[in-house]
Amino acid sequence: MKNTLPLILLLLLIACKQSTNPESENDQSNGDNPQTENSEQDLNQDEVDIDTVALKRVSLADSNILVPAMEAESPVHRHRVDVLLANSEDDAFNRLVNDNIYGNDNPAEDGDYEAYYRRIVGEVQDASIDESDMEFVEESPHGFNMEFDESSEALLNRDGYLTMSYHYYKYTGGAHGNFFTSYFNFSRDPAKRLQFADIFGESATEEAIVELLKTEIEPETLEYLEGELPITQNFALTDEGVNFLYNIYEILPYAAGMTEVLLPFGLLQEKGLLSDEVNEMVGD
Repeated sequence: MKNTLPLILLLLLIACKQSTNPESENDQSNGDNPQTENSEQDLNQDEVDIDTVALKRVSLADSNILVPAMEAESPVHRHRVDVLLANSEDDAFNRLVNDNIYGNDNPAEDGDYEAYYRRIVGEVQDASIDESDMEFVEESPHGFNMEFDESSEALLNRDGYLTMSYHYYKYTGGAHGNFFTSYFNFSRDPAKRLQFADIFGESATEEAIVELLKTEIEPETLEYLEGELPITQNFALTDEGVNFLYNIYEILPYAAGMTEVLLPFGLLQEKGLLSDEVNEMVGD
């Protein structure tokens, strides 16, 4: 009897576990359903139309060692691209955005800027140095380097507004390269590139904006300019306000770099300088 008692207890324990397993399985099954429902709710929230512009990133880079025999001393031709292209369902709006930012005076055929950049970057491999220049290359190889860098980013993309920042750097010899950054502001309805009057309204004057810029710019910069600050049309709508950017040489020497001045929306609203449309986007 003593020998069979442990066996009986073991059988009873197994039976109890089997009787509880169906309930555990039901609990797990019921637990799966709420998770699925939550996932569906999250998906629906993500699909809410907040009127943003679909953007496609194009990242390309290539380099060419121009004089392989010189190995590490050889001048190099490099081209790098990391840009965002408007890629919405509205082809006309895509052309408006992409032609303004990347087209300059030579828009891409059929608006295909990805193909355009693939061709441009691919041409790096065609770069070469004339034999007549080899004497100078050996004396100063760095002076024959060529470097091009293009990039862009979205500073604002909501409520029917898109602001893009485009940066370009070029080095083709000399003491240093040159670079600039340009801002582009667009609205979806109506589809257009925004100008000064679209953002600041008809009652705002350039003089009034300049006076505000003087209050927000670094005091040392204003002192260097002897209190005279020109207006710039290079401004960007952001989540915080309107950012003005002066490129190198515009108001300061190269060594000082670019100068940025942000006018917060609160300050612009207080002065009544925003257009009705931008005021509506900003809210209270």
